[in-house]
Amino acid sequence: MDRRIGKTKAAIWDAYLSILMDGKGRKKVTVSELARKADIDRKTFYLHYSDVDEVMQEYCEQRVEQCMERLRKEKDEGKEFSVKLLFDILNQFISENMELFEILSLQKDGNYFWQEIKKLMVESIGEAAREELNFSETQLKVLCEFYMSGIVAVYTLWIQNRIPVTAEELAELVKDAAVKGLERMVEET
Repeated sequence: MDRRIGKTKAAIWDAYLSILMDGKGRKKVTVSELARKADIDRKTFYLHYSDVDEVMQEYCEQRVEQCMERLRKEKDEGKEFSVKLLFDILNQFISENMELFEILSLQKDGNYFWQEIKKLMVESIGEAAREELNFSETQLKVLCEFYMSGIVAVYTLWIQNRIPVTAEELAELVKDAAVKGLERMVEET
């Protein structure tokens, strides 16, 4: 990517996140406001994006790609795909972006962000796990969709302070639920 394009997009992302954080996620971001904050013309904005939602979509894709790159790096270093590894990376990802997640969880359309994260994670995890699990495409898609839907829901509640545990405790709880399943967890209590 051309450095100028990268700088412009970074300015737009920074402006977008700044507007969200200033308004604590309670207002809709407009192109005019975003262009003003990024110190660019509206025309420049439209050279890179068709609308404000596309900014969020690209931002989500970039963040999830960073998360999946960590997973690929671990795999390249000889570590096998595992639920623990996935949760370690997911927790690190959420910790690094906590303020954004808190704001988005308060936003009316913050669900869009979580749905994008879930969709990208389902695709990426399916891709990462495909080689190591002997499942059909349908089985893999259903399993990934099932677990990621639950994970996103639990993390959303946690970010909204509706589950009073630390990030590490939450990761352990969710990992246990994913690995052991409800039946085995009930048997242990």
